[in-house]
Amino acid sequence: MTYTILIADDNVSNLDLVQFILNPGADEYEFYTTTNGKDAVSLATEHNPDLILLDWHMPEMTGIQALTKLKKNPQTKDIPVLIITGDPTELNIGLAFNAGARDYLRKPFNEIELTARVKAALKEGYYKKNLLEPLQEVQNLCQKANDSINNGNTDGISKIIIECNDKIKTIIKDL
Repeated sequence: MTYTILIADDNVSNLDLVQFILNPGADEYEFYTTTNGKDAVSLATEHNPDLILLDWHMPEMTGIQALTKLKKNPQTKDIPVLIITGDPTELNIGLAFNAGARDYLRKPFNEIELTARVKAALKEGYYKKNLLEPLQEVQNLCQKANDSINNGNTDGISKIIIECNDKIKTIIKDL
């Protein structure tokens, strides 16, 4: 599986460095890059990446401003975002989390930390995207069975339970 990652940083060297660290000769990731927050919002809306890395300080629109726009947009609100900052004060980190960041990265990059945080965010995003809908289906089936029992109608309950069980097996298999 190839994940898509949008990287926004006004320093082109950082864009290249992140791609090099994450994808050394492999095709695990596809990258979209930009040097400003405004274009990051447009690219995220257009491509719906699996993860966004946003630099804090960028021209036209800061990373926090871009993050705020992304989290207000129904199309992009669930995409995990990591804020990249060279100024990781408690205040800035708090602002990033309050704006909806999943995590943050400090500059200069630590290869191990960058790779670990990206993989963790992608894994969480994958599970949310691919397991939420099946779990909601199971919840709806359980509610349907409960409603039938409460109404004294037990016909078809075993069929609903079998369907629930099959969906749960599929979810567990996908884990």
